Amino acid sequence: MNIPKYYEDPSFRWFHTIFYPTHKTESAYRYEEEDGVCSRMLEKRVTLFTPWGPKYSCQEKGVTLLSGSPETKTLLRLREIWDMLTMHMPDRTFSWEFLFADWYGYGINNLPQPSVLEYFRNMEYMLAEYLPDAVFTYWSAMRELAQPFREHAHVHLETMVSSEVVQDAQATAQKLGCAGNPSDYLVERIAEARFIEETLHPVKISCVRSQKNREVDGNIPCLYLLPQRFHAPWLI
Repeated sequence: MNIPKYYEDPSFRWFHTIFYPTHKTESAYRYEEEDGVCSRMLEKRVTLFTPWGPKYSCQEKGVTLLSGSPETKTLLRLREIWDMLTMHMPDRTFSWEFLFADWYGYGINNLPQPSVLEYFRNMEYMLAEYLPDAVFTYWSAMRELAQPFREHAHVHLETMVSSEVVQDAQATAQKLGCAGNPSDYLVERIAEARFIEETLHPVKISCVRSQKNREVDGNIPCLYLLPQRFHAPWLI
């Protein structure tokens, strides 16, 4: 992508020369590639996308979300990102889609379904308070639509991800004490990513380290803008 020719767009120039270099915590995934971050930030309508995981410590710590909780701190940082983008790119129409990954909790990792759903109901209120312009959906409500992608990933998983990614998923499951099958998790992640890319065509704002997205995100371009202290509040 020939970035300099787009400098006549002041909104994009701010994003590329000020916002991204200042706020990135890791290099973006598919930043200048065709139909990557830059291409999508040049569009007049930009969809941001953030998956949000279930509370894995729900049985020990409960699911009540209070002011000062890890979730609120992360949401406040995401709100700052939203405010910067909408202020400095006023000719863009932004939307922000949050995906509540409820199925990963009770469908894959055997967390109690009532606790998972109560956590996300609390997250609905938090999202409305801290990011009122954002919208959310539950993965369980749309996952059937991703079945073709899931079937393909199930058959071809060994050629779609490396052994290192599988090992990382296994290590994470062991650390969390989850009884879920890491392969089922990876298949679901791949199916989710393909479905989201096809339906939303977004720029992903990640709440996790880049290694968690490696090889499973397909073609979704992704920005890493959160310092580690704001990562994955659902794991805290």
